[in-house]
Amino acid sequence: MVTSCFSKGHICCNELPTCANLKKRKPDLYDEDWKCNFCKIEEETFDHFWKCSKIQNVVQDILMRLKIFLVKIIQEYSKDDIDTQELNGKINELGMWDIGCLYDFTFLMKNQVSCQLIELLRCYKIIEEKLLYKVMKQITGRVLLEFKVLIWEPRNELQIKEEKRCGISGKDKKAKSHSNCTEVGVKNVGCKMLESNWNKWNDLAFHRGGHWANF
Repeated sequence: MVTSCFSKGHICCNELPTCANLKKRKPDLYDEDWKCNFCKIEEETFDHFWKCSKIQNVVQDILMRLKIFLVKIIQEYSKDDIDTQELNGKINELGMWDIGCLYDFTFLMKNQVSCQLIELLRCYKIIEEKLLYKVMKQITGRVLLEFKVLIWEPRNELQIKEEKRCGISGKDKKAKSHSNCTEVGVKNVGCKMLESNWNKWNDLAFHRGGHWANF
């Protein structure tokens, strides 16, 4: 299966090759008729994936799997005897499951960690700095993996089929765009620089109890 590679940097910089971005980069190949590969109605952006009506069952499956993963990882690294029912209740109460709110779990893919999640880990004695980083690395990695396998790869299969239907070849996609339109803003800022900033904000959440929205 051919898929487009991505990283946290691509997501942080809004550089995933979604249809919305492809139309900006290669307007000679992708016109305004290109919409979400799943619903064919809305503009395809990273944020739209989580609200798309055609894959809400997939999104809910990701939420369920992440909650189960959080229970397992806290049980693995906590020094406390854990009441599993109580832990499940605390995880379900986290505000990050409300997609579209000020902070939701998708921000973990940008290395933006909520104070609520940090406090939950500390509540179960996961407080040592290196251990916190280890646990958060596993959590953010899991979120990225779920997105890649359950949303991004199926999306790419649909995209490839649509490109073939429209006669767009790999050579066409690699060719220099003939459009005079150029992107400004985040495109001119290195992904590594932006991802470094996310890591700094992440540090503030760990060490000072800060929240990304306050900086």
